[in-house]
Amino acid sequence: MKSFSGKGLVPPDIAGTTVFLIAVGVGAAGTVLLATRFGFPVSTTHGLVGGLVGAGLVAAHGQVDFGRLGGAFLIPLLVSPFIAFALGLILYGFFTRARRKLGLTKESCLCVGEQRACLPASVLAASIGGAALSGGPAGPRLMVAASEECAEIYTGRVLGISAQKILDTGHILSAVAVSFARGLHDTPKIAGLLVAAQIGDT
Repeated sequence: MKSFSGKGLVPPDIAGTTVFLIAVGVGAAGTVLLATRFGFPVSTTHGLVGGLVGAGLVAAHGQVDFGRLGGAFLIPLLVSPFIAFALGLILYGFFTRARRKLGLTKESCLCVGEQRACLPASVLAASIGGAALSGGPAGPRLMVAASEECAEIYTGRVLGISAQKILDTGHILSAVAVSFARGLHDTPKIAGLLVAAQIGDT
């Protein structure tokens, strides 16, 4: 509430007032809506910071403390992507090495669309291995699957569990964690504007 009320960023007689906070909220909402409409990357934090600066420049006649703006908002916004990239690179390298050490490999499937091509059996056997067509243990397997199943999959098992199932579960948990983090991070910022506006009215 303190960060997004404008206190320390604009003069005290403007920070926290209902009109100022409404301007910040409308500016941030407009930015997010336009960016979403045109497919631009967007963040509510960036929208709110822009709303604070824009409303502050107009309401305070340019009296915005850009030093505080940099320390409280801009530096974290600039540094956090590099931290996330570094952590992602470290984790990706760790899991890649772990996959190789466990002997887990990837398989690809051949997707056949609506336009089918007829190939002689001899050519097909030569391309995918005669042992696979005859039911032998060697060579790739020829399978028919739905289009949504046609993707790279991981083979092998870890602690008796399919590696692909572990990966799919990890993707689901990752999506849940990101959704929770977004809600936990963004909701208080909007609520902070509403609370600050109520305090400004009292």
